Amino acid sequence: MPHSCTKSQLYDMYCLDMSRRQIRNGINTIIKENRGLPKFHNVRLIQIAPKELKEFIETYGLPRNYEL
Repeated sequence: MPHSCTKSQLYDMYCLDMSRRQIRNGINTIIKENRGLPKFHNVRLIQIAPKELKEFIETYGLPRNYEL
């Protein structure tokens, strides 16, 4: 499992387990909470911080074919 990734890489990792919309909504919620952005703020950031990736994995589990 990578230490950090981009949103595109996250989509590729989880495409067998979740829809693109579910992945986007999940990671955007985590980014907003961690970075203190307003709920209505549109997150267009590409790079996901290690802490945010870890929280996503803790919430949704490891994607298929990946190990910690």
